Amino acid sequence: MPETRSSLVLVIDDDDADRKLIRRLLHSAEGQFEVTEARTAEEARAVNVDPDAVLLDNSLPGSEGLHLLSSLAERWPKAALILTTGQGSEDIAKSSIQRGATDYVPKRDLGEGMLKDLLETSVRTARAAFRQKERQAELSIFSEVLVHDFRAPIRGIHLLLDRLEGSMSSGVRTDIAGDLHQLRQTSDQMAALVDSLAAHIRHDQLVHPEVADIGTLARDALTTLRADIEECGAKVDLQAGETRFSCLVPQVRQLFQNLIGNALKYVSDIAPQIRIEVCQNKAGIGASVADNGPGIPPAHHEVIFEPFRRGSNGRGAPGTGLGLATCRKIVQRHGGRIWCESTPGQGATFYFTLTDTSG
Repeated sequence: MPETRSSLVLVIDDDDADRKLIRRLLHSAEGQFEVTEARTAEEARAVNVDPDAVLLDNSLPGSEGLHLLSSLAERWPKAALILTTGQGSEDIAKSSIQRGATDYVPKRDLGEGMLKDLLETSVRTARAAFRQKERQAELSIFSEVLVHDFRAPIRGIHLLLDRLEGSMSSGVRTDIAGDLHQLRQTSDQMAALVDSLAAHIRHDQLVHPEVADIGTLARDALTTLRADIEECGAKVDLQAGETRFSCLVPQVRQLFQNLIGNALKYVSDIAPQIRIEVCQNKAGIGASVADNGPGIPPAHHEVIFEPFRRGSNGRGAPGTGLGLATCRKIVQRHGGRIWCESTPGQGATFYFTLTDTSG
């Protein structure tokens, strides 16, 4: 049978006798627990561990354990936080749960079997609660991502419908078959994106990679953005050889759409000039999207990839602040990295790498 990892328990207690008792109780649990100790709040803040559970005494020198719970929950969001005290009360128990504790126990109740069961149950509860919070966070931005990522294809559909309507009303029916084909392709891509995003947030489903030409996915993104490109008079140069690669196709297509869409969005006074390069090597895919926009200050090169965070040049521009955050998640899902290089006033270049997901 596979060997299970011991749970790491951080004991924060200034009483030597109580720490010794907890060590003895957990030592008898046949290697299920590993113990790290801190006597004060300052020592606890200095420990360099990632505990599965924290046993926190409510009576610490210079502070109450209750007052530490919120900061401990923020530092170790996956850990079970258990408040211990020599003098228990319902008010303390209620306050501890409200401040983020997983459970509460008076020290007089501590015993070998009781402590082992308490830790096992609390660790399971804390991990389940953390997974639930992660899932809720994914769901809360799901609709925002859809709104953000569907604006461009919807504009493209409107453009095609306007062209078809004009052709029908004027009697000059030029390339109707081509426009209808593009409508079908765009709607299929939107449906594929919905399916891919939905599968990502459903933990019981797997998202399967497919072999695709990455340059073609970049061209798909340009087609989706055609209305925006024509509206601002952008010049786009795509350099991509044959790059057959195993990836999550709708998401990589969306990756290009978001990066190119940003390049179009943040160039206001001059016609955008965008250069896209895609290459393949033994490690996978390397690509870049460069623009002639206002550039991004170095201090913002990292923060722009956080959800709902935008660089100083993004103020006043349309969007939700989710585009680059979505890009980073897509790239990370493919085992790659994404970064920005830019000097204010000289445009910006976004680089990313992808690792083959086929095996």
